[in-house]
Amino acid sequence: MILYADVSTLKSSTIHKIMQEYFYFKRDVTRYHFERDRLRHRVGELLVHYGVLKYAKLRPNEWQFLIGEHGKLFIDGPQAPYISLSYSHHHIACIVSENPVGIDIEMIEPIAWQHLKSQFTVDESKHISTLEDFYQVWTQKEAYSKLTGEGLLCGINQYNVQSPLYFQEYRVNFKSVEVNRVLIQVCDVNPNLSLAIDEVNIEQAIDILLSQSNV
Repeated sequence: MILYADVSTLKSSTIHKIMQEYFYFKRDVTRYHFERDRLRHRVGELLVHYGVLKYAKLRPNEWQFLIGEHGKLFIDGPQAPYISLSYSHHHIACIVSENPVGIDIEMIEPIAWQHLKSQFTVDESKHISTLEDFYQVWTQKEAYSKLTGEGLLCGINQYNVQSPLYFQEYRVNFKSVEVNRVLIQVCDVNPNLSLAIDEVNIEQAIDILLSQSNV
């Protein structure tokens, strides 16, 4: 299940709740200079908390974040699910899965993609002739890097998404969905993955999480 939120739609009272730490946050956002970035990452963590509670039945006090060898986020807890998180402007996407997974979200807007050819392999470049092609290939590369964690350090130009790719001996699969002019791409080892979108009401999610935090 993909959880999606648009922070531009949040009411000021909701933003106040989030930024005043009324909830049991686990990650420090003070390293972000701009409040808009702190808000985005707070909402991103809220999506993780909400997804882990809703789909893995783990309350906030039953798990912690772990940082993997390459900087990838993991959940440490009983029967913990896999997660992945991505941001694009005021759009945020999170996925909670039983299998290793990576997600990327990109707002579809005009871009001089020809200047980014150094990030693509020769084979990938042959498949890019339109803006839509660019976003498909770009998000596939980003989602794969989120799955493995390695692309975060090595660069996304180190692999070719036009060729079969593997993770832990499993062939990976790409699936995408568009919502509100935003492209969400998922890379997963499950060929039967469903891309159902849960557009999360952040105010309701906060209330649910607060009630569980007090259990």
